[in-house]
Amino acid sequence: MTAAKKNCFPFDVSWNFFEFDHRTTRFQLRTGQAEGGFREQKQVELFRTDFTNNTNKDQVYKLRTQRHTKAATAVAIQRGFILKGNTNFKLKIPPEIGHFGVSASADGYLRVCKPRGKTFEDTFIWQVDSDVKVEDNHVTNARLIVTEDEHVADFEVRTLMRMPMGEAAIIVRKKNYNNEIYTVMMISDLREVFSDIDC
Repeated sequence: MTAAKKNCFPFDVSWNFFEFDHRTTRFQLRTGQAEGGFREQKQVELFRTDFTNNTNKDQVYKLRTQRHTKAATAVAIQRGFILKGNTNFKLKIPPEIGHFGVSASADGYLRVCKPRGKTFEDTFIWQVDSDVKVEDNHVTNARLIVTEDEHVADFEVRTLMRMPMGEAAIIVRKKNYNNEIYTVMMISDLREVFSDIDC
């Protein structure tokens, strides 16, 4: 239940009467810095090491390492609605950018249900297991380099709000210490509720 005020009367809305269907109707990556898009890729060297072969035969060494990488996803909302003080919608993430570490779940959706301006951070564990061949009487230098990438996208999510039972109860309370119930209203047409909203 959540409370709000209109015409000096607090009223409660039970969201159990409603269903919300979120559909991503637009998701477009910006193409460059001129449009406020992604920055230039940045290569970062995590470590380097030398493999020395002092024998007269080629040798194969194992390069194994495990690293933790943090990926951050920031969502800025220009226009929308809040539920119980928070945003509440699902954003469909295209599979072609899923490998950038966008915090989508297994079904490909990013669930945004935190206050506006919130940044989502995830830590990914990954490992490298490679063979390094070193010729006889040679030294081979091995380096582990990762590429940091950043993308900016514009999106639009349209939310369909339904009343499965055809109506919903709105409890209107008196503005007093006990907050007692003044009346219970039943609504059956959501168009009347949102008639004064430019959406």
